[in-house]
Amino acid sequence: MSTRWPTSRRTRPVPPGPRGYPWLGVLPQMRRDSLGFLSAMVRTYGDIVALPFGPVRVYLLCHPEHVAYVLQDQARNYGKSRFSAQVRPLLGQSLATSDGALWRTQRRLVQPAFHRERLAALAGTIITATQAMLARWAAHAAAETALDMLAEMTRVTGEVIVRALFGTALPEAVGRTMFTDFTTVTGYLRTHMLTLTPWSAWLPTPGRRQFQAALARLDHLVGHHIQARRQQGGPPRSPGAAADGARSRHWRGDVRPATAG
Repeated sequence: MSTRWPTSRRTRPVPPGPRGYPWLGVLPQMRRDSLGFLSAMVRTYGDIVALPFGPVRVYLLCHPEHVAYVLQDQARNYGKSRFSAQVRPLLGQSLATSDGALWRTQRRLVQPAFHRERLAALAGTIITATQAMLARWAAHAAAETALDMLAEMTRVTGEVIVRALFGTALPEAVGRTMFTDFTTVTGYLRTHMLTLTPWSAWLPTPGRRQFQAALARLDHLVGHHIQARRQQGGPPRSPGAAADGARSRHWRGDVRPATAG
């Protein structure tokens, strides 16, 4: 049985979505409140939303089956976007920014860390970090002082990631500095990903200097912990020992998004 494909180009339907501003699309809304804006788009338009990011159309997928189709079932048909390419010089070639054969190689390196047994072993780590967070909250509650919940959730997530990756907790002062630096790096990258002038990220502005200083401190911190763990040895199959070689070269793209998220 043969199939005859039409020679004329067929117009494919575009999912619903906002029109946005001329030239800018929805970039202003994304820079102002990404989470709130995207949540409103899902409530308004459904599980698939077409979003104009300047001259580029981006699709927001929210249904688990759609996400699995793109990231798992048909992953070879979908590459990283130009937004990943914009931050690749800053974050390096990592799981977050690489593509194709390189991405598959890196994914195989870290795959053991995501096995069910490894994830179950992290339960104690998560409980410890949560208990420490609740102890901090108790002091604020007693003093009736306000808490920044975004900062608290970022911090507890980061503590879990650090314990899982390096098998140890960070001193209080080091932890505060690290998460402040993560906030600086994340904010800088987010600002310059959601722009029509990505080259502006390389201008010698005060923001770029702060970004470079924060990134240098994080490089030093992560490099120090990787070296210390290698000197200590330790069980080769512990969650913290997974893919140390890849992490030492690509930690920026692999660790930063998880901690910042």
